[in-house]
Amino acid sequence: MNKLRRQNVLPELSKQYGNEYCIQHQLFTVVVQCVPISFDPNGFFGRLSIAEDNNFSSTDVLSAWWIKLQEKRRDSQQVANLLLGFPMRELANRAQHQGLIIEGRTCLVRKDRFKVTRYMKCQQLPRTHDAKTCPHDNVCGRCAKPHPTRECIIMDRALFRCANCNEDGHGAADRSCKVFHNANEAMIKQNPDMHYVYYPTLNPITWARDDDAQHTHQPPHATTSRPSTSPTTDAMC
Repeated sequence: MNKLRRQNVLPELSKQYGNEYCIQHQLFTVVVQCVPISFDPNGFFGRLSIAEDNNFSSTDVLSAWWIKLQEKRRDSQQVANLLLGFPMRELANRAQHQGLIIEGRTCLVRKDRFKVTRYMKCQQLPRTHDAKTCPHDNVCGRCAKPHPTRECIIMDRALFRCANCNEDGHGAADRSCKVFHNANEAMIKQNPDMHYVYYPTLNPITWARDDDAQHTHQPPHATTSRPSTSPTTDAMC
């Protein structure tokens, strides 16, 4: 797939298969911590600015989106965590190792470990089906009652009820939920990549495990120095 990507033949290959098929890049995602909320991840130009400011090519950053919904931010919040998708392991490793400059701020980067997803209709974890094949009725992600989440009138988190663990005080989207945690840990055990600090490549340098006490390894093609500025941590990122 990397060879096809470098030779830029994926669009032509998609045409030959017709409209019934879609060839998509595999994403290697990283979490960029404490990004100024003035950054706009929507559209090509936001991703282009990241590429230009960090010496990537214009097509290296395939996707960018905020982890937390913007409407859930505090009024005083100035930074938030961003999820970036790269088309190659080496690019994600490079971003993680050297950090990224976004909106003039040096941001720390880590590999995305939260891969388990739930279905927005029935709230099931992990997601095992799509909208067309879902055999379940609507379940609210806030109050666990039988209606779509978008129609829920409950806004007080204290009144939320999780449809997965049946406990009060949080909704189905809360990553602190024990059912989410267990599903995520099960997924990690099934995905070998998640056991490593970086995305493993053929280079042994990337084989440092997450439980290794000495995370001194550097990924291939990375710069030899980290950014000199360390951002302060915002608890609400």
